[in-house]
Amino acid sequence: MTRARAHRLARRLGLGEVLLVRRTYVPPWLRAMFWVPALLLVWVNVSDPLVAPLANVLLTGGFVLVAIGAAELVAADHLVVTRGGLLLGTFWPGFTPYLIRWDDVDPATIRVATPGRLFVRHTGSGFSFTRRMVGWPRYVLSLDGPPLGLARLRRPAVVPPGTQVRTALWSFGIGRDPGDVVAAIDAALSPRLPPDEAEVLRHELATPLVLDAHTPPEAIPGNAPAR
Repeated sequence: MTRARAHRLARRLGLGEVLLVRRTYVPPWLRAMFWVPALLLVWVNVSDPLVAPLANVLLTGGFVLVAIGAAELVAADHLVVTRGGLLLGTFWPGFTPYLIRWDDVDPATIRVATPGRLFVRHTGSGFSFTRRMVGWPRYVLSLDGPPLGLARLRRPAVVPPGTQVRTALWSFGIGRDPGDVVAAIDAALSPRLPPDEAEVLRHELATPLVLDAHTPPEAIPGNAPAR
């Protein structure tokens, strides 16, 4: 469903070829937070003879469906890399991802950082609409892009001509191996840049920014303290 919708959106928005569809990394313990209570409730209801059979089925079935739905919704975030930009967020029916066109991104701010937990410490947010599942993956893709209102596909903000627009730091947890994300972004952006800038971008993407407790916040492009 996600891949098909990503291709349809890319065609409709004129983003060109879809180079990568990547699901966010979600640790097993997070899904277990939803699944374990559901399974425990099933066990309690089935083993309790005082619970009427119909109520048993309705209560258990309803809770299981809610738990499974919540678990899958948490894991439904995707990063889609296209020739024209990024689609970021949930592709489930009823949800609309965000659009970040390459024209609205400074390539010099695109970095892969590690580890995710220190990225959270330095940027001050584990999850928001612009920070997608960055607290637990080993690697995080980070870039300075359009503000949230301009990235919405549904009812985007309207900016009067001549208005100065502040950018926003976007990030996405990409798991243990950033190789396919790096290759897709390189393939999308290199043809749009002068050869020397494309080479710099390729080098920066291939060299993750290793964070530690003493890394200054401004070492992450787009995350200067003044922002």
